[in-house]
Amino acid sequence: MSDDIFDRYESDASDLARVLGRLDVGKDMECSDCDADDTMVEASLRNVPDTPADKSPPFDEDHTEVSLEGLDSSLRMCATYMGHDQPDPPPHAPLRVLIADCEAKDIGLIVGCDANALHSQWGSTDTNERGESLFSYILTTQMVILNQGNDPTFIITNREEVLDLTLASHTIQKNIVFWRVLEEHSFSDQRYVETVFSFAIPSPVQFRNLKRTNWISYSDHLGRIFAEFPPGEDISRETMTDLVKTFTDACNAALDKPCPPSKTRGREKP
Repeated sequence: MSDDIFDRYESDASDLARVLGRLDVGKDMECSDCDADDTMVEASLRNVPDTPADKSPPFDEDHTEVSLEGLDSSLRMCATYMGHDQPDPPPHAPLRVLIADCEAKDIGLIVGCDANALHSQWGSTDTNERGESLFSYILTTQMVILNQGNDPTFIITNREEVLDLTLASHTIQKNIVFWRVLEEHSFSDQRYVETVFSFAIPSPVQFRNLKRTNWISYSDHLGRIFAEFPPGEDISRETMTDLVKTFTDACNAALDKPCPPSKTRGREKP
């Protein structure tokens, strides 16, 4: 397949830097006006320590990176344009260095790629040499492709194609809520791509260690609770249902003092 359709499109990743540079860690954020690779990013960062990124994002005309620094972890986001004017096939050196650095330091990474490359793995109708080169490189890393389906990201009068892809570190794949190509007009031949991710800290899980239960105290509490709800003489099906619920609630309530719930400790098992 000819690459002539790619020559019409030019991209400047510095636009995404200006948008992502407005991120505040610990606050919800939506952005829909970034056009570096026509990628829309929505981040949900509830309960994340309010620590701003402590270093300025490096970028050039084709490569933009921002970093979110938390107390215990970091997240980097990158927009990269893989132009045809580069002497080497994609991905180009800055992205290779970034991915290697993030994997060496165990830092999560999300990359929006204006790849100008075709491969069936991200929904293109064909596969070309640029696509083969990029996909072969991805297989040597711990990055995963977030693209789903084959909705075109590039549309002109006589051609629709998937030229863009989004990558994420496999360690944060579970934090991706969804990925999609938006229908709204971008006023260019590229369509917006939306990646929604969340790093909300889950509520602590509570549990009861029944081995430490004071069963004498439990029986006393259970007896006092049942004394408040004496059953009637005639027990219908509806009454029996209510009694089952009353019994279940009473058992749980009686455990509150003899065996109070506690929060889990230690690190989550892999």
